[in-house]
Amino acid sequence: MPAPEQDPLAAIDGIFEVPGRAAAAPLAPSDVAVPCAECGAAGRAELRFCEACGAALRDADPLLTMEILPALRRGRRWILALALLQAVVGGLLLLLGDRLPVEALDPALAACVAFALAVTNLGLWLWARRAPLAAAVTALLVFVAPILVDAIARPGSLLEPVPLALRVLFILGLLDAVRAGIEVRRLRRRP
Repeated sequence: MPAPEQDPLAAIDGIFEVPGRAAAAPLAPSDVAVPCAECGAAGRAELRFCEACGAALRDADPLLTMEILPALRRGRRWILALALLQAVVGGLLLLLGDRLPVEALDPALAACVAFALAVTNLGLWLWARRAPLAAAVTALLVFVAPILVDAIARPGSLLEPVPLALRVLFILGLLDAVRAGIEVRRLRRRP
């Protein structure tokens, strides 16, 4: 007569228990955090919608969500870093103004452009929660366009060492954000 099937983990029950301590109670549904597939905020399992962004939580696969979140955060980080850099540049242009050794550039106008780009990228950072690929591509285009305009106005500006290094860094970072957006799109479409 065959032996009755046993739980394969039954043999190791009790190995990891601490003497004198009661076993942990099973988690109640309200104790389980379900990350939102749209924004990444942790929500209670019994909720139907994310408290942060309003997206439906019932159909969210926690394992899939855990795969999406790192790519989503990585892409958004680059867009936020660019917004912060542009805000700092705008502030420096306002503070240092006429002392900068840049010819044919009105510091007040350049500061306004830098602040406008910072606000634009901050908006793209927020938008990247919902549409990471579109936001990353837009951020890349918004970053490259002024560089091209500056290169046309001042041909030697492309080879200035510090701006060149920062530009290459952020172009590579934004390309990584585009790649992360593609990864998020692929994971969301996976059956």
